[in-house]
Amino acid sequence: MMKNAIDNMIYFLYNMTQRRGAEMGCYDFSALADMEFGVRFLSVNRTKDKPDKVFRCTKNLRKWDRFFYVSSGSICFDFDGKNLRADKGDIVYIPYDAAYLSEWQDENDIDYITTEFILCDLNGERFSLFDEIRIIASDKSNEYSGRLNALYNVWAK
Repeated sequence: MMKNAIDNMIYFLYNMTQRRGAEMGCYDFSALADMEFGVRFLSVNRTKDKPDKVFRCTKNLRKWDRFFYVSSGSICFDFDGKNLRADKGDIVYIPYDAAYLSEWQDENDIDYITTEFILCDLNGERFSLFDEIRIIASDKSNEYSGRLNALYNVWAK
């Protein structure tokens, strides 16, 4: 079970390295394609719920980086004097040490999948993909939705 979850995570990361960004609106992860790395921690959670008004994440509250896939609704992140809005189908990258406020823009039920992970190089040193919150992909074709749902289904068993 754990091996399948890690395989899915690595395949997801690898898949993103092969995209050059234009067709899916994602960042260029080509540096990962030439890099050997490990996944020290992996967790996948799915939340379907009523939205909280505001969530405050303080610096270093989380010990892992996250992919935050918005399955339904819209959410705004406020961090470092910047605002970022993520809509259905967007994948947000959140580094482990990010401090932010988030607020769902909907009163209806929300649905999101978080993939939490710690990446490390071959020397065991932790690294993050980016140093700030950003949208890394807009999943217009539902390709990543299927992959993340499969990852969650493997993890939840």
